[in-house]
Amino acid sequence: MTTHFIPIVRRAVLSGPRIASWRYKSTGGANSNRISTKKTKPRQLGFNDLDEVSTLQSNSPTFHLDQLKQEDSSGYIHRTLPTSKLLETFREMMSLRSLNPLPNAPRDHGFKPALKAVELAALDGQDSVSISEILANLSPENDIVWGVIYQLLKHGLTPEIDALNDEQRAAVLFNRVHGFGRVKAQYFANAGARTVDDLLVDPDRQWGEKARKISPAELLALQHFAEMELMVPRNEIEQLRTLIDSAFKKADPQLSFEIVGSFRRGEALSSDIDVVVWHPSYTCREAATTKSKKKLEPDSLISRVKQALCSAGLLNEHMIFSQGERKIMALTQLPNSTGSVHRQIDIRLCPTTSLPYMLLGNTGDDELMKYLRVRALEKGWVLNEYGMAKRLRGHTIPTMEEGSGIVVSSEKEIFD
Repeated sequence: MTTHFIPIVRRAVLSGPRIASWRYKSTGGANSNRISTKKTKPRQLGFNDLDEVSTLQSNSPTFHLDQLKQEDSSGYIHRTLPTSKLLETFREMMSLRSLNPLPNAPRDHGFKPALKAVELAALDGQDSVSISEILANLSPENDIVWGVIYQLLKHGLTPEIDALNDEQRAAVLFNRVHGFGRVKAQYFANAGARTVDDLLVDPDRQWGEKARKISPAELLALQHFAEMELMVPRNEIEQLRTLIDSAFKKADPQLSFEIVGSFRRGEALSSDIDVVVWHPSYTCREAATTKSKKKLEPDSLISRVKQALCSAGLLNEHMIFSQGERKIMALTQLPNSTGSVHRQIDIRLCPTTSLPYMLLGNTGDDELMKYLRVRALEKGWVLNEYGMAKRLRGHTIPTMEEGSGIVVSSEKEIFD
């Protein structure tokens, strides 16, 4: 028999646990409970052909945590796992599930909150974390993750990862690198690369049948791969916010900004730093182009923002992934701070007429925004981070009707 995952999503909109729970269903087949580790054909790593390894039958969102309780009712919360092992396993599993997603699962399959839970528990640098410390920050209904924890405690391994061949493992690794994605990850794995160092040792090497080289942005991501996987503590972002504020006031007092994402939601850790910037001179979206450029127009608003941050030591020309008239993606770090870590920073210009929509859309969270967009469509409207307007009829893809946009002065008015 072949084992497949069938999702049972238990999610309350705007409240309650937001992680899908899962059970298994046997649907028959010749290759029961087995993963093929044969070498795959070129450019076809075959993740979608992998059978699931675990044989646990889950009909409850807390199945694996319940198993731990039943097997060690008094001592399970005191059991520990190495911090580094947990973090690496969760990163591998999140990448694997990105390459080979379970049907209808959350995009991160519950591993992003798991990473945050472990990093929160280990903020002081301890080498191991206990089940009770993880439970303090992770929903007991995140059964996908608790299943991984259960396997680590019981067997010291993760079956899905251990079953991969070398090429598949390499693809899982490269998929974790900023800017690579599924296609690039599988291409370099198929071309023979197995580690980050393989790609770094000779940046000018031509890989695979397309003779593809590592781009400058990819090289930057590879060089800072380990740093970019670390979460950013809230106090570090607060320090950066103070420095950004000072830099903008010095360059142009009319420059305003807000750090959004998980930081604005009040969370203790963020995966990166998302900054929305606005200025009275930039009132509508049409005032900028979307084309990415190596060099920006020297008098443009984004150039002034970039120069202000460079002058403050917060940006460096050699640490930029991409830049355009509306957005810069780069690495930053606390200046004049020994041992400071490079962090990803995304800086986006916002037209003043779109500000409430941009702040809401980039603060989220994802579930809230999905809910709001669906509600807008039900009412015949289209909602995105730039505004809300009537839906243009006759278009399969939700399209805004020109001239029907709703101008609001606050995020609250969007809900009203």
